[in-house]
Amino acid sequence: VGGVWRARANSVVGIAVLHAAVLPLITRVLFIPLGPGGIPSAATWALAAYLPLDALTYCLVIMLGHASDVRTVARAAAEREAAVRGELATTRLATLRAQLRPHFLFNALNAATVLTRRGDSESAALVLGQLAELLRYVLRGADDDATASESEMVHLGDELDFAESYLAIERERFPDRLRVETEVTADARAALVPHLLLQPLVENAVQHEIARIEETVAS
Repeated sequence: VGGVWRARANSVVGIAVLHAAVLPLITRVLFIPLGPGGIPSAATWALAAYLPLDALTYCLVIMLGHASDVRTVARAAAEREAAVRGELATTRLATLRAQLRPHFLFNALNAATVLTRRGDSESAALVLGQLAELLRYVLRGADDDATASESEMVHLGDELDFAESYLAIERERFPDRLRVETEVTADARAALVPHLLLQPLVENAVQHEIARIEETVAS
């Protein structure tokens, strides 16, 4: 830091000396009287008079340059943040594809279609409503200003509500084979857990248990 300030002080002195040397010469070329001391006296006077002004001008230039650098850094940081948010939205979409498997989405829509054809519009609306809640939860944080850490950690109660929406759809598909009981304390529901922690566990449990029951019935 000391070397930087010494270099800047030398620059100011150099500019002031150049200023003091050039000003009398320009005055002489313009045929303006320099006084009894001539060029040396005029240069000495100019150096003493303009050194503070040159120093102030130099400092202002440095400050303006620093302010410009700060704006550039801030703009670059904003661009990086926007890029991170874009990557987060992309990650959310990838999570949607990975966590809510395509066959589940198709099955849910197919279940709503079957229920509609049967005239059970209330159950069909329930399936579609729960499916909308699932998609909204999976994509939470993709379009807002939440940071990555804020959007990745959620309350266990939210995860349980999400799992319940999933199970509500599965109950419409397997009304006679799916029974679920949940016992969770209020303190446990308030605990923070990773986003979408329960969904793959619940989905695998339902698929494997239903498959086991179907195999048992078939045998």
